[in-house]
Amino acid sequence: MLTPGYGVTATERVLPRMALDFTTASLDARVTVTRALNTATAVNSSGYIATVNANLPRFDYNPTAPITCKGLLIEESRANIFLQSEALTSPWVISGGGSLNATPTAAPDNANTAKKLQENTANTYFSAYQPVTLTNGAVYTASFFAKPSGRDWLFLYFSGGTATAYVNIATKTVGTTTGSPTITFTDYANGFVRVTMAFTNASVGGQNVQVWLAQSDGVRIYQGDGASGMYIWGFQLELGAFATSYIPTTTTSLTRNADAVSMTGTNFSDWYNATEGTLQVIGSMNTASTSIFQTFAMIGDANNSLQIFNNLSASRFRGDIYSGGSIQKAFTYTAAGAPASGTTYNIIVGLKANDFAMAINGNTVATANSGLMPVSPSALYIGSVNTGAQQIGGYIRKLAYYNQKLTNSEIQAFSK
Repeated sequence: MLTPGYGVTATERVLPRMALDFTTASLDARVTVTRALNTATAVNSSGYIATVNANLPRFDYNPTAPITCKGLLIEESRANIFLQSEALTSPWVISGGGSLNATPTAAPDNANTAKKLQENTANTYFSAYQPVTLTNGAVYTASFFAKPSGRDWLFLYFSGGTATAYVNIATKTVGTTTGSPTITFTDYANGFVRVTMAFTNASVGGQNVQVWLAQSDGVRIYQGDGASGMYIWGFQLELGAFATSYIPTTTTSLTRNADAVSMTGTNFSDWYNATEGTLQVIGSMNTASTSIFQTFAMIGDANNSLQIFNNLSASRFRGDIYSGGSIQKAFTYTAAGAPASGTTYNIIVGLKANDFAMAINGNTVATANSGLMPVSPSALYIGSVNTGAQQIGGYIRKLAYYNQKLTNSEIQAFSK
C-alpha cells in the first residue's frame, strides 16, 4: 500500500496516490470483504485447500510448485449440489464389483480423507454414483479430485448419458467422449488432479453422475485384479459452465456466497480526486462465467461511475464512464483482442473532463475528447459492482489510483 501525503511535483506525478498489491496475501485495512457463511475455500500458502471463514479475503495460491499467490479470489455465488462430497456415503452408491478401500490417503486438503474406489476380481464394472435432479437444457459442471492407484483411466457418465468421457488421470488426457463435454485437468497437492467436465443437460429421465474405473480408453468392463483402483475426493456439481473453488458438503447442499470487496467513506475520499484521475487494475477471469459482465473495478454507482469490465456477450473489454445518470463514454476496447480465460490483463483508464483514455497490456490507447467526470462518487468496488454483482470470476492481483489523469503515453507504458 502506498498513499503519499504530499502535493504532486513533476517527478512525483507518476506515483499512485493509492496502491493495493493482493499478491502479497495481505489486505489493506481500508478494504472491506463481505461474504456470508463459512463455506468458502482457497488454496493456502502450503498448497492445500483450506476453509476461509465469512467476510475474510481469499488469497489463493498455486497448489503445486512454485506455490505463489495468484491474488484475491473473487467469485459469484455457487452451490454444490452433491452431498457427502468427501465421505462418499449415502446418497452415493458404490456398484458393480467396486468398493471403497478402508484405508484413506492424504487428500488435497492434507487430511487423510481421500478414499480409494477399488475393484474386486470379477469380470464386471466398478463404479460410484449419486442420483441428482437437473434442469433440462441447463449447463452444469461436475468436478472431483482423483489420484491413480493401479488404474489411470476413469469413465465419466453424466445425467443419463447426456455426456460421457474417458479420461486418463496420469497423463491428464481425454479419450473417447460423447455429448461434447468440456474437460479440464489441474494438478493439486498430494498427487491429486482436479477433473472438471462441463455439459449441457439433455436428460429428462433417470439422472445421476457416475464415475467408473476403466482399464483403458473405451474399456470399462473388465477382469479386476482385486487391488487396483483410483483415489477420489471432493466431488462438486454446480450450475454453470466452469468449476469454481471447492465447496465441501455433508448431508445438505451448500452455497458459497458471492465475494464483495469495497473501500468506502474516508478510506475512499482520502485518495480520490473528483477533477481528474487514473485507475489501474490487474487481474484475470474465466470467460465461461454465467454473468454477462465481469467487473475488474468500479468507482461510484450506476449514475456516476467508472466501471472496467469484460463484456462477455461481445467478447470485448469495456470502460464505461457515467455522469449524472448519462453515459459519457463507453470504451469498447478491441486492441487487446477477445478476452481469454486465465490471461492476466493490465487495464488503465484515465479520466478528466473532455479527456478520457484507456489501454490494456501496452496496446494502442483509445481516447475520447468529450464528456463529464462522475459526480461525487463515494466508493471503490473491487472485482464486482456496487450492488455486489457481476463478479470477475477470477483474480485481482493489483490495483492503483493516480490522482491525476496520466498522459496517453504514460497510460500505454504503465499498462504493459
